[in-house]
Amino acid sequence: MKAFLEELAEKIYRDHGTQLDRVTIVFPNRRAGLFFRKYLAENLEKPIWSPAIMSLEDFVQPLSLIQPLDKLSLVFKLFGLYKKIYPVKEAFDRFFYWGEMLLKDFDDIDKYLVNAKNLFVNLSRQKELDQVFDYLTEEQKKIILDFWHNFHEHPSKEKENFLKIWEILFELYDRFTTLLKKEKSGYMGMIYRDVVDKIKAGTLSSPYDQVIFAGFNALTKSEEEIIGWFLKEGHASVHWDIDDFYVSNKNQEAGLFFREYAKKNAFKESFSKPLPSHMTNAEEKHITVTGVSMAVGQAKILGQYLKEEFSHPEQYEKTVIILPEEHLLFPVLHSLPDEVERINVTMGFPLRNTSLYSLFEHLLEMQINLRKTKSGEVFFPHRQVLAILKHPYVRYFDPELAERNIRDIERNNKIFISSETLQFDGVLYPLIFKTLQTGSEIFSYLLDILMVINTGNEEDSQYQLEKEYAYQFFTQLNRLREITREQGIELALDSFLRLFRQMVQSLRLPFSGEPLRGLQIMGVLESRNLDFENVFILSMNEGAFPSSAGQHSFIPYNLRKAFDLPTYDHLDAIYAYLFYRLLQRAKNVHLFYNTESGINIGGEMSRFLQQLLLEADFKIQKYVLNNGVKLPVPKVITINKSKQIKGEMKRFMADQPEFSKRLTPSAINTYLDCELKFYLRHIAQIREPEKLEDEVDPRVFGNLLHHTMEFLYKHFINWKKKNAVTAGDFDFLEKNLEEAINMAFKIQYQIPEHKNFTFEGRNILAKAMVKKFAKKILENDRQYAPFDVIGLEADEEEGYHIDHPVLIEGKQHMIGLKGVIDRIDSKEAVVRVIDYKTGRDDRRIEDISSLFDAGHEKRNKAGMQTLFYSMLFAESKPEDISAVMPGIFNSKEMFADHFDPRLKIRESESQNKYVPINDARPFLAEFRQELSALLAEIFSTKDSFEQTQNEKNCQTCPYAGICHR
Repeated sequence: MKAFLEELAEKIYRDHGTQLDRVTIVFPNRRAGLFFRKYLAENLEKPIWSPAIMSLEDFVQPLSLIQPLDKLSLVFKLFGLYKKIYPVKEAFDRFFYWGEMLLKDFDDIDKYLVNAKNLFVNLSRQKELDQVFDYLTEEQKKIILDFWHNFHEHPSKEKENFLKIWEILFELYDRFTTLLKKEKSGYMGMIYRDVVDKIKAGTLSSPYDQVIFAGFNALTKSEEEIIGWFLKEGHASVHWDIDDFYVSNKNQEAGLFFREYAKKNAFKESFSKPLPSHMTNAEEKHITVTGVSMAVGQAKILGQYLKEEFSHPEQYEKTVIILPEEHLLFPVLHSLPDEVERINVTMGFPLRNTSLYSLFEHLLEMQINLRKTKSGEVFFPHRQVLAILKHPYVRYFDPELAERNIRDIERNNKIFISSETLQFDGVLYPLIFKTLQTGSEIFSYLLDILMVINTGNEEDSQYQLEKEYAYQFFTQLNRLREITREQGIELALDSFLRLFRQMVQSLRLPFSGEPLRGLQIMGVLESRNLDFENVFILSMNEGAFPSSAGQHSFIPYNLRKAFDLPTYDHLDAIYAYLFYRLLQRAKNVHLFYNTESGINIGGEMSRFLQQLLLEADFKIQKYVLNNGVKLPVPKVITINKSKQIKGEMKRFMADQPEFSKRLTPSAINTYLDCELKFYLRHIAQIREPEKLEDEVDPRVFGNLLHHTMEFLYKHFINWKKKNAVTAGDFDFLEKNLEEAINMAFKIQYQIPEHKNFTFEGRNILAKAMVKKFAKKILENDRQYAPFDVIGLEADEEEGYHIDHPVLIEGKQHMIGLKGVIDRIDSKEAVVRVIDYKTGRDDRRIEDISSLFDAGHEKRNKAGMQTLFYSMLFAESKPEDISAVMPGIFNSKEMFADHFDPRLKIRESESQNKYVPINDARPFLAEFRQELSALLAEIFSTKDSFEQTQNEKNCQTCPYAGICHR
């Protein structure tokens, strides 16, 4: 079956022969002209002059003295007039979106030859409608009247705002077009209207000899007038790319416009009888409809179809892949078989989907969110800094440098980052991490960074693509800088970011290739007038093909319909035509749709597919592909204590040469929670991922309180030169509490001591909570005073560690133990071992054995930890005859009246009464016995490390991903 352009080439050559140089052929787009030249060349026997081949816009433009302006310049001019007419102050970045919408509306008004003054009148009275709009049909009048009647019937603030803007739209349109005409510049709608005005005035002269209009579908009113004039002059003809299947069937929206044109005098003679009937030749057509889960699934099955059905490279030359959704381009490219040697992509790729755009967003957000102190110091926000350092452009520029900075920020929990703390290179980092003083510096900031990162391997195809991205951004930024300078507009950073986002939304990267060779990949609109033997169309879903019906316009649907402006009904008809014309001459058609719901896609088959399945008499094969989803049962992980693992565990044996580690009460609690977690963390030494905490979670809050109390008492001891604390000292301690809290935040967030910490957002609340807890601790300490502070955050460096004897495989070994004790104080022969707890920890324990029973419902981790600390102190200071009192300052009880920090133990199994532990030493013998048994299990008696059966423990476990809990 011959292609439309092939038939057209043969006819034109027959009709015009060697006089083709006198012919001008006009297509809806330039791409059709490339294929037409190919078919025309196949008919030639000797060299001749080529006909002029152009798009309709290129054809019309020389007929007018108005020159088209770029969109950005037009929006700026429109903004200048808008500010003069509308008294409300509005920044350009906020106007840009509305400006684009107004331009589109003005363009429609001119292309459809609508009387703008009549359109923008507030039509609320029937009399006005009868007098001013006598040229409208009764149906059109009714639509307009119903709209305004409903609009005024229920006034609201939104409607009032709409009316205010609506009332200035004609003045804005009139002054805008007048200004542009004086400058002999404008938009395409103005050019079309200008040509039509010349036709009506009888002043239009044509520079063309013979004109052929080919392959058009939905013409605007101005296009109809222009083409009709050329037809009337007798030097033009029209050739339609149509099929009887949808033109003769009034229920088929694909033929909507052709049925209207066939009734008009200017066009009726151009419709041949009978109409072409390629669609109904079903014997030559093989159509399959395939439902596939997810967008990437469509790309994968497409690649499989190509590999299975096409055995020869020449078949790819006759094949097209249509992508209604742009984001499928790269999944499709990566899914193509290796046999595909040549590919031609004809569609724009959104610049907003490029990695370069995401880098610019991070850079601008970093500049917007940076913090300056009163002294002029600058701190960058960690989120944007990490996003920039991890970004491919920056990370690959110097991988080692980026990794060092990332590791330093995450490991040290740096929330606010000074440029002084970053490791710099000599090229890129100084450009990125600097402070912009004025809005005008934005352009040079981004352009300088763009120039540096736009370096790479010139022979790398991927680099060539990235270079195209860079060129597009470079062009747009330079153009925006020029226009803002011309208009005298100073953009703030946040305004620039909003404007930049809006600009990039509509920008596309045009791909270039060999249009006439290889497998063709294109968008829906790019397929106009092109025919292929093999057609693959993806994303045949509602909302994708056709796209969703949303139309951004100041002109409501009712008024658009009344004034014959395009509505989404028009768009549906256009896309229906594009769909059916792709099928009408094809031999093999594969249509894919996504069976899963997603963003803007409901997993619903396109209405075009539904029509094809229900209305057409074709034999269509339908498939729905899916993989049965069955969640695998997580395997139980068991780590056998091999010889190698036992060798690793010798690190904890003080009597072994490999000794280098000591077990803490936290490690003991980890083992009781989950043996596998203990193995992963302490034996295999698999580090938990560095997690930067910018919010005050329970762990961070606990650290802040510990740092505050430690600094407060250490500062006091250094000032007083002794450890004794009396009731009279608490005025000094409370006075210095604010400084201690500030220091705690500096320590937590790695702020140098000589710099100030700025409290903002949630940190203000966190500071207030830390202060509340610390003041309550001081209040209890005041009541307990006088006492001596023996140790603060004391660990093995202070001597609080021991070597604990354990019988392992018949031989006694010494297991190294240690613990960091928050505070140790003494008073009247009583040593208190204090632990600060900001969570819901309880001070009551059932008995000593329950502390080491992994399955006990009331196992008290904090109680075990505090008794462990008491054991460390007692054994480290055997000469001390004081009582060792374990205590917990816990938020659960600390604010109650008559708070007592002492740990409590159940008096007997039969009674629900708990008594304070005034001296831990009588309990330590049983504690050591239970601890020894547990350590023996860890190091010998049990053959493996098992997963916990209590999956509640897995909810916050950092290793949950390893065992799939």
